[in-house]
Amino acid sequence: SAFKTIFLNKGYSVLINDPYSGGYCTTHYGKPNRGYPAIQIEINRRLYLNEKAVKLKESKATKLMYDLEDIIQEILQLELAPQEAQVAE
Repeated sequence: SAFKTIFLNKGYSVLINDPYSGGYCTTHYGKPNRGYPAIQIEINRRLYLNEKAVKLKESKATKLMYDLEDIIQEILQLELAPQEAQVAE
């Protein structure tokens, strides 16, 4: 899907419905047949947090923040057909 490609192009790995399948928000607010797709993004804490020390990895957190800003902008530019939006659920 287009969503997956955007994350992959930024160097992130992507799993769909693994380990979690779509939750309440995506099924309640997402209306792909009406042009309102919904995605749920789970972010691995190891990308920005030293879990043993429970300390933020400043440079990694900053990179993640900027990457997410870029990713959101790219998602907002997508023009998805209803059937393409369903794949993103």
